[in-house]
Formats: sequence, C-alpha cells, structure tokens
Amino acid sequence: ISFLLKGIKYHVTTMVCCRRFGVGKVNLVFKMLITIIIFGISSLSFVSNSKVLLNRYKLYSVISDSMRPTISKGSLIVVDTSDKNITPEKVLTFKYPVNFSRTITHRVVEHVTESDYDYWVTKGDNNNTNDPFKVTQDLIIGTYVFKVPILGLVIKFVHEPFGLILIVIIPAIIIVYKEIEVTSKIIKAKINQTLRRRLIRSKIRNTV
Repeated sequence: ISFLLKGIKYHVTTMVCCRRFGVGKVNLVFKMLITIIIFGISSLSFVSNSKVLLNRYKLYSVISDSMRPTISKGSLIVVDTSDKNITPEKVLTFKYPVNFSRTITHRVVEHVTESDYDYWVTKGDNNNTNDPFKVTQDLIIGTYVFKVPILGLVIKFVHEPFGLILIVIIPAIIIVYKEIEVTSKIIKAKINQTLRRRLIRSKIRNTV
C-alpha cells in the first residue's frame, strides 16, 4: 500500500510539472490509472498467495462451479477464519480431506454429534448429492463472507509466469519507459525556460 501511495504521489507531482511545462497531461493520467491497476492486482495477488489479511480473513480463488449460483467459477472469495459458530446453511471453506493442499467451499447441510465426535455434512449448491466425506473441526478454515466475481481468474492468471509477464512486467516496463520520456521532456522544458529567461535578461541589460 505504501508503494502504491508513493506511486500516486509521484504521478501527481509529475502531473503538476506537466501542466506547468505543457507536457502530455492526458497520457500521464492514463499511466497513473494503469499504475494503480497494476499495483492493485499485484497486491491482491500477493495477499491471495499468502492467504492472510488483517490476521482474520483469507482470500481464495474459486476454480469450479460447484457453488453456482451463489459463487461462480473465477470469483475471489473472502473467508472469515474467526467464525466458530458453524451452523447449517452457512458456506464453509475447509481443507479437502483427501488432499490438504486443496480447499473446498461448500454449504453446511447438517451438524452431526456422535458421542464426543462432531462433524459437518456439506454440499455444493450446484451438486446433486452431499459430499462423500465428513468435515471435522481440524479441517475447517472459516466461513464465506463475500465474493468478487472474475477477480479470482485474474489473480490465478497473474500467479502463472505468462500472466505475470503480460499483466505486470510488460506494463511496468512501458510505464518506466514513458516516465523517463516525460521526465526528459520536463527537464528540456526547464532548460529552455531558463535559457529564455537569461536571453530576456540579457536583452534588457543591453537595452539599458
């Protein structure tokens, strides 16, 4: 976030200089917007990759349509890890019992207590049957809070080498090149302005 704020501050300062010296204001506004988008996507990609936000929430990209229409494939979802009140109808995110490296987000349909053993029965809204496994307390990550459609696809794409190059690295290189170009024009404009002032002063002295 601090990098993003510094970037915005830099662009605003440069915009003021451009306005003063008449250098490409429209292009600068466009580059500022692109910079904000790139930093925003990169930040979300980092947060989603580390899956930690405010020590309470986690972000996940949805890769299937098992929860349609509630959650569509490609959405980015926010999960509250502090919610301990797991009741039927809540949407739960948990580790896949067969493979702990994967996560599943399905709706709770039943809470079962057998002696001192608790587990939850889950089901995808778009599935015809309940999940064929029991979700125990140690598998639970948290409950679903809200979604951002499509953003999960973007984050997933950025995590891939080609996506990182296409969405982050190439635009960043273009912006740096353009910044150098704009800065060069501003410096030249300052030099020309200084030379004109000196020339005017010289003519005034010669006249006097």
